[in-house]
Amino acid sequence: METALTPDMITQPELWRCVLQIGQTRLYVALVPPAPGEPPVWRSITLSADATSRLKAIEDAVYDNPLLLCDFRRIDVITDSERIALIPQCATPADDDQLIDLIGICTGSEPTEQPALCGRLEIGGATFASTIDSQLEAFLRRTFFGVHIHHPLAITAAETTALARNSTVMTVVADTPGIITVAAARNGNLLMANQFAYTHPIDAAYYVMASRATLALAPDCGTLKICGTHHNLPNIAEALTPYVTNIERVITPPRLCLLGKEAARFHHTVTTLLTSYPCE
Repeated sequence: METALTPDMITQPELWRCVLQIGQTRLYVALVPPAPGEPPVWRSITLSADATSRLKAIEDAVYDNPLLLCDFRRIDVITDSERIALIPQCATPADDDQLIDLIGICTGSEPTEQPALCGRLEIGGATFASTIDSQLEAFLRRTFFGVHIHHPLAITAAETTALARNSTVMTVVADTPGIITVAAARNGNLLMANQFAYTHPIDAAYYVMASRATLALAPDCGTLKICGTHHNLPNIAEALTPYVTNIERVITPPRLCLLGKEAARFHHTVTTLLTSYPCE
């Protein structure tokens, strides 16, 4: 049985950061102290398969861990959605409702629930936009004051574009089971960003190579950065090694390592969020 996160586990939560990542079957929690001294907290909480809905499973996971209801210095939520779109900035409508409609046109699918705009992010000449279920958004905003909601693909796309100011970079992230996130950028311009479901590591490697072929990236073109904490990551990297010249394995930034070994367990997406969006 999982041990609940309770308010007595940390002192002065108003000085800490909280990052929640909502996966398909688990809720991942990162709690980060304001400075080295107290160890960070990383927890993976099972979302109940017996709940009446996915939203109810998420609500139960939060309420069963009352530490998450404390007032933190900043709280971020990373949540996935299949309703995403990369739109040229010049074609991005300013009106949110029009942008939601455009996302629906781009994805070619009707939402099962009324969607809410997760956010719009200007990245390398494009606008990354996504929607989430409006009931989930309402729960997050009434439960967590001032919450910042992110799509994981937006985080990886922004990271990759920032790394490729004067070069070509492709980033592959494997944090959660059966999903890889792939983004590529050149000279500050985003070339692609997508997520792929896979069963075996060789399938993940195929999607990476197919993405490189679509972009006409030669084996020695730029750098392929391999990121994440999933146990399949070394096998994915091994499958790619014969076909890509420059492969780099990304590790936990030194700044977070100073907090303690628990920080090395943070998902790469969480780590990127913590380093890219520091508290003001």
